[in-house]
Amino acid sequence: MEGNHTFPIIVYAKSDIFLAPSYFGLGMTIVEALGSGLPIVVTDMFGLPESVDKNGLIIKVKNKGKYEFRGPDIAEFDKFTDFIYEYNREDIVKGIVDSISKLVENPELRKKMGVESRKKYEREFSIECRNEKLKKIFDE
Repeated sequence: MEGNHTFPIIVYAKSDIFLAPSYFGLGMTIVEALGSGLPIVVTDMFGLPESVDKNGLIIKVKNKGKYEFRGPDIAEFDKFTDFIYEYNREDIVKGIVDSISKLVENPELRKKMGVESRKKYEREFSIECRNEKLKKIFDE
């Protein structure tokens, strides 16, 4: 699929739920999922919860240790992922199963959250929104 820039759009269009059990902040994949109108499931790590209000579910990572408020330096990335995995893997897997099951078993909720994702995208991430913010910065 080299050079096929429509591939991600096709994947989102064929999807019903966007699962991002990541340990890192808001990335473009979440923005793309919002724009595609998908309900999203994320962990409560470093900015990810900001992508969810009425449009998805948040998996609680109970033991964040020293990473509660700040992610690891690149040099300690392996220690960070090992720590999160060792102390949270069962809760994270249970959170994924519970969240996905809830959305699979409730198509109306899934649809409602998808609509809310698209609204959030339009409100916070659309090109019009970004242009408006840039214009405000330039005008100041």
